[in-house]
Amino acid sequence: MKKIKGPLAPLSGEIRPPKVSERETILFSFNYYQCNHSACNAESRDAKYFRDLLNRFGSIGRLTVKEFTTMHAGINSGAGRIHKIYWDHPKIMQSGFKIPQRQDLDENAWQFSVSQHENGRVNGLLIGRVFHVVWLDPEHRLYPRD
Repeated sequence: MKKIKGPLAPLSGEIRPPKVSERETILFSFNYYQCNHSACNAESRDAKYFRDLLNRFGSIGRLTVKEFTTMHAGINSGAGRIHKIYWDHPKIMQSGFKIPQRQDLDENAWQFSVSQHENGRVNGLLIGRVFHVVWLDPEHRLYPRD
């Protein structure tokens, strides 16, 4: 049986992601998922939204980490708006994910769209090759549109 290496947690509590080869694709985790966030949740969404969301997880899961981190809108508009989250942006609704005892993770924040013109974003943390989903943001409330 092959062992899967996860993030290493040194004594200081800081997470160091494992080295990722260029061929490894994105994996998903829901360890930090906050389904009851007051602004970023999908509780009123219909079945079509969740079908689109699962399809998007599938397409993102076929990307390598390098593809994911370089396919933002400025390089490839067909990538569906993948980009880092900058908590100091003037329009952003809060200053971090506010994960208890894990504010150090906020520097790894990313988001990607569910579909090109609707359904909002998925917000989370990219640590190594694992995208930890934190919020579903179907109304695009984290970064409100102009």
